[in-house]
Amino acid sequence: MDPESLRRVITQDVENGLKPYVVIATCGSTSTGSVDPLDAIADIATEHKMWMHVDAAYGGSVAFCESRKDLIRGIGRADSIAWDPHKWFFQTYGCSVILFKYKLHPRESFATTAHFLHDVEDGYIENPFNFGIELTRPARHMRLWFSLHILGTDMIDRMILRGFELSNLVASELSKLEDWEIVTPSSMAVINFRFKPCGMSAENIDNINILVSKRLAAQNIAVVFTTRIHGVVCLRMCTINPLTTDNDIRDVINALDRNARLISKETKE
Repeated sequence: MDPESLRRVITQDVENGLKPYVVIATCGSTSTGSVDPLDAIADIATEHKMWMHVDAAYGGSVAFCESRKDLIRGIGRADSIAWDPHKWFFQTYGCSVILFKYKLHPRESFATTAHFLHDVEDGYIENPFNFGIELTRPARHMRLWFSLHILGTDMIDRMILRGFELSNLVASELSKLEDWEIVTPSSMAVINFRFKPCGMSAENIDNINILVSKRLAAQNIAVVFTTRIHGVVCLRMCTINPLTTDNDIRDVINALDRNARLISKETKE
């Protein structure tokens, strides 16, 4: 998100008699790992008295990585934050968090006064159903609490940092090979690249990269999905498994290169 464009659009809306009330920023986009300028967006939200929500489902975990947390500077100024620990915090699926700056906000939205709930009201302990749409719910928070309790924040810091190191290694290994292009640089442990041999049509290049992805999966080497960036098909790696070794990365890159060249040869024939 470009802050100046945001400011301009807000001004236009106000001039047209509208009242902008919320701005949603991204902290770690799915395809590229990009992070919006959160501080600048927070300045604009404050200036116009707008609610600022941050979609940090993926990137919010970087707050636990001391050497990289500046990448998400300004996230603490948000009014609400969505975060999925089952993405980059090593939890099983279904562990998601919504954080509010003020406890009163979710309570005002979700608290219920149904007559069959009066007997469970407690003046000292808040009932979870007052902070979301569910009444009966599983203890989803326990897995997150256990991870923090058993691993500790120092270990989690190192596990998250490992993701950054691995994506940088991907970039380094690709730079040694001919005919490979990095489309978006490593950002938040996400990197996009593609095989782009000279003298081949854009359509064939797209098809080669799609086939490379499928063949690696069929060969049980790795699942490297594709995405589309600036209109072209790219291979995308998200290197957040802390158990991945440097040699694992090198093996995958070599397999990508080997398959890409074989498919390219088959295409020409």
